[in-house]
Amino acid sequence: MPSNPTVAFDNSASLVGTQNYAGSLGMDFTVERQITIDDLGAFNNGQTDMAASITVGIYDVATQQLIGQLETISGTARTEIDGSRFETLATPLVLNAGTTYSVVAWGYDSALEEYNPGSAGSSLITTNSDSGAIAFVDSGRYGTAGAFPTGIDAGPADRYAAGTFEFTSSTITSSFTVGTEAALDAGLVSIENGGSNAGAGVAYTIALSSGFTLTSDMQAVALLTGSSLTVNGGGNTISGNGQYRGFFAYSGTLTLNDLTLGNMVAQGGAGGSGGTAAGGGGAGLGGAVFVGKNASVTLYGVQFSSDAAKGGAGGYAATGGGRYGRGGGGGLGTNGGGGTFSYGGGGGSGVPGVSGYTGGSGTHPTTGSGGSGAFGGGGGADGDSATTTTSGGAGGFGGGGAPVTSTIMQPAALAGSAAARADSELT
Repeated sequence: MPSNPTVAFDNSASLVGTQNYAGSLGMDFTVERQITIDDLGAFNNGQTDMAASITVGIYDVATQQLIGQLETISGTARTEIDGSRFETLATPLVLNAGTTYSVVAWGYDSALEEYNPGSAGSSLITTNSDSGAIAFVDSGRYGTAGAFPTGIDAGPADRYAAGTFEFTSSTITSSFTVGTEAALDAGLVSIENGGSNAGAGVAYTIALSSGFTLTSDMQAVALLTGSSLTVNGGGNTISGNGQYRGFFAYSGTLTLNDLTLGNMVAQGGAGGSGGTAAGGGGAGLGGAVFVGKNASVTLYGVQFSSDAAKGGAGGYAATGGGRYGRGGGGGLGTNGGGGTFSYGGGGGSGVPGVSGYTGGSGTHPTTGSGGSGAFGGGGGADGDSATTTTSGGAGGFGGGGAPVTSTIMQPAALAGSAAARADSELT
């Protein structure tokens, strides 16, 4: 066991079981800053020698998948703390901030009952967050033994005396000084969802000690709920070298101070080319700063110099003379796929740490319309059908749509739409 662990659900030694339930019981918690689970525990109903074997594990609520290993606890060989007995994990379990988990236990029976106080709760069960490292969800869950419990019980958060765990929490670094692109990206990675310094409700600060020139698109600013980032530029300049985009605010609150952003380019992905039809180009949005729908940005003393946003070119058909190729739409930052005798996938955002903003996929030659692009993504090329009119996929906001082809399979040489090929540039 670690030197100063916290017991998440601490069951009193005087607690007596009230329910003979053989199925699985879960209690949910959200990790607010990175924790390490060293021990899993089970309520022992005051029994020095546990009369039943209780299996305990940690599950990801969103995926309903087991994280790490299961532990079976029984008898007297384990460590007893208050009203629970604990087993040390062979490999400690590290849980990153931003995800909700459930501690799940099963195996209780008439010889070893679990405790269920109902919605009134009980003062004999204490929840411990280690100063906000985890947040308890105000409900319980139940289901089939040996599986993730999907039935939802009413609260409170400590609905059952069943599974529990011991954990320690990490210390978050919230202030960074950087002078290179690599150091800035590393800092941004560490504070995003799943990063070693990620936390909810944290105020981060990054100070630039010098300017630098980008060699790739900058890592996105992707903060957890309630967190903010202030970048103090110190009068320095970050250059995009005429090739790379600047700050991409994906989630959270971003403030930029006393900084010049120069020669930055947001280039939309090109539509994929195909043997018959091509995909539309992706939008170029946010040359120096892009603000996502889950983010807010405030600027103080920020200068923009020769920054641009350029739409991606539409793809071209018949590049290889193939009859069946269908190009995918360009994404916000990467090209759509294509092929002479295949159908291409849509391009992606191109921004490290960002999902979405994709182009639509090209449709199989014998099926229907092309896929529509997400925000900023181009539409995918359509399929052909001898009996049904099909169409190119619509572009997302700012993305070009793919053209309509014939309702009969023909190796026509069609290009992406003019709207998809035209650049839109902001300086």
